Amino acid sequence: MNRSNPYFEQVQLLVRILPVIATEECFALKGGTAINLFYRDMPRLSVDIDLVYTPIKAREDSLREITDGMSRMGRLISERIPRAKVHYIRLGRTDAVVKLVVRLDRSVVKIELSPVLRGTVYPSSLRRICPSAEAAFGFAEVPVVSFEDLFAGKIVAALDRQHPRDLFDVKLLLENEGITARLKEAFLVYLISHDRRFLEVLNPTLIDIRETFVVDFERMTVDPVDVADLERTRLTLIDSIATMLTPQDKAFVVAFKEGDPDWNHFGPEHIRDLPAIKWKRYNLGLMDTPKRNAMIQSLKHFFAIRLTGGPEDKATGTR
Repeated sequence: MNRSNPYFEQVQLLVRILPVIATEECFALKGGTAINLFYRDMPRLSVDIDLVYTPIKAREDSLREITDGMSRMGRLISERIPRAKVHYIRLGRTDAVVKLVVRLDRSVVKIELSPVLRGTVYPSSLRRICPSAEAAFGFAEVPVVSFEDLFAGKIVAALDRQHPRDLFDVKLLLENEGITARLKEAFLVYLISHDRRFLEVLNPTLIDIRETFVVDFERMTVDPVDVADLERTRLTLIDSIATMLTPQDKAFVVAFKEGDPDWNHFGPEHIRDLPAIKWKRYNLGLMDTPKRNAMIQSLKHFFAIRLTGGPEDKATGTR
């Protein structure tokens, strides 16, 4: 890895921080850093640390443990990297610490997690940093979420925010492992956990990613990639998701929206207890009946069109 790369020092700081993450048993690494520094051999750089709080506990207990863990990590970072400045970001007007911002000279690394997306579909495991990253930045070993949790979250992110980083990670997934049955199961869990409408994820309005590509992605990858590659990946992903969902999968998604899902659709028995799913169901229950029925009908209409191979609704233009 070339030290002249503008992201080099940022990744160097990130890897110095990673051993601190391993000191807290309640957290596991997810996101781009987990993919590119632990599951792959650094095809691109990643500059943020995304965590998940893995236990499934009551919200107040979880926020207390998250705050304690984040605070301990912040103090340990200050001890191990004395010149670093650690800023603690709290959740709204609460005292819960859900994000750390670490600054060292010109480098900034964010450590954050979602207070809602707690728990995982499959167990996490301890993983060693990939050979290329270890050679360039040093050794690290941390708990990382499962392959399925990792890429299920990445697929939802790629369909939602359509950032070049996410699309690049999905591009390598489609070119290598593909979407397995276990990954599809995890994807369904992350889909129904997401705070956006299901159709906004399954059939997104295409965003113009050219400016974001230049500003936030260029020079991050080892091998060249252009915007057209990522735009093709986006369309392939949308079609792949539509193709892989069985009638039973679609029926489950509709039933979830209606408020009566069959949890036997999933292998793991704890899915119904995941906090994000319980929160989603709670909010669906607050929705007025006409609006909810309209959303259900739109979802059924979309699935019927896709099932019969008809035209798409929205995944045709850009915004």
